[in-house]
Amino acid sequence: MNGIKNETCKKYCYMPEEINNVTLIFGEEITSCENMFHSLYYIIEIDLSKFDASKVTTMYAMFEGCTFLGKIIFGDINTSSVKDMRKVFKKCERITSINVSNFDTSSVTNMNEMFSYCDALESIDASSFNTSKVEEMLDIFAYCRSCITI
Repeated sequence: MNGIKNETCKKYCYMPEEINNVTLIFGEEITSCENMFHSLYYIIEIDLSKFDASKVTTMYAMFEGCTFLGKIIFGDINTSSVKDMRKVFKKCERITSINVSNFDTSSVTNMNEMFSYCDALESIDASSFNTSKVEEMLDIFAYCRSCITI
């Protein structure tokens, strides 16, 4: 990813159907995760435990449309600079639980549709969410058909 500063991975990475888990380790500061894994239908697991997200300001639609995604490993991801979390997990239809307890949401202003259309989602650990700056939270759990425990 050398020389691709401030761009999203999706624009430069081709991920064929047969890839079913991904671990990303970036060597430079990334400021946008917008559409990073958008519509990569066949990925079933993503490991971001080594991803330095300290400079990331947007996670807009980061995993949107990852239909077969069942597990995301965040580790101690630093989201303190993120302002936009719109549609981050939208249409992650097979994920049953999301642990976002390490997310620092103190700078986030928009969470619209963050978990919408997550049909299988049963539980979310959002115990550490600070929503004091959030201005928009429309349809955050829209069409989540399973019982959600937060």
